[in-house]
Amino acid sequence: MCDYRDLNEPGAYDKIASVGMFEHVGLKNLSVYFEAVHRLLKDDGLILNHGITTRDVESRWLGLGAGELSDRCVFPDAGLPPVSLASKELARAG
Repeated sequence: MCDYRDLNEPGAYDKIASVGMFEHVGLKNLSVYFEAVHRLLKDDGLILNHGITTRDVESRWLGLGAGELSDRCVFPDAGLPPVSLASKELARAG
């Protein structure tokens, strides 16, 4: 096991599956994450990215105590990106 940021062989993979991962990289690191995926994927490769998103385009605090639970137990130092932000960063990375 290793950190995805430590993988440095461009085009090493023809397929990448990321399940329940990208919400843990943090909103500020989405570009780093998708750039790594793009770098590691062959030009004609396929990616499956499954993750939890939010419909709130402002990524505001979750109500009813859910944000506190999420920060403490589920996504410490991370955050749920809105689909629009994930799509934007994915497109920006290529």
